[in-house]
Amino acid sequence: YDLKPGLVCEEEYVVTEEYSAKHIGSGTVMVLSTPSMILLIERTALNCVQKYLPVNHTTVGTMVSVKHLNPAPVGGMVRVVVKLIGVEGRRLLFEVWVYYKGRVVGEGQHERYIVEVERFLERVRRIQSE
Repeated sequence: YDLKPGLVCEEEYVVTEEYSAKHIGSGTVMVLSTPSMILLIERTALNCVQKYLPVNHTTVGTMVSVKHLNPAPVGGMVRVVVKLIGVEGRRLLFEVWVYYKGRVVGEGQHERYIVEVERFLERVRRIQSE
């Protein structure tokens, strides 16, 4: 795989109502929920590396360790930054940050593994039929 530590990607997302803690059920207020923050981190990391993978390959999330430090309101724009800090075979490790108006909303690490899609789905089918 043509992936090397140091690759940095960022994406911006509007905090819609569906991402709110109240909507998700992880809280009672209309701010970015922790599960939604994790979703945006995973989506950004997936998009970051996908173009470097062979056809019929993707990545799957295997670990997230983040601190949710500050709120981001519904209607606000958050910036998600991921930096690839480790590549060990199929294992990819990212440092991750989420910002709202320059303030750190969340930070931590995220791990993904490169998989061949059909082999991965075959494994899912095997597990499903047990």
